Amino acid sequence: MHENPSVLVVGRCGLRHDAAGVLSIVDSYTQKERNSLKLAHSIIQVLPLPLRDSTEQQLHLIINANLQAHL
Repeated sequence: MHENPSVLVVGRCGLRHDAAGVLSIVDSYTQKERNSLKLAHSIIQVLPLPLRDSTEQQLHLIINANLQAHL
């Protein structure tokens, strides 16, 4: 299956550093949102990893305000 490349957009719901995070996946050709997710934890840093999952999507490590890591 051949799909258009997608972009991971990361944000937060509010101005505080510990506000809940939001992830959105956007198709880079059509510029349409393919999926979105409001997280129960904050996002203060995103680290792209040199690994891919079984669908060939690049993995990212997300660090929250409590310095906990999420894959």
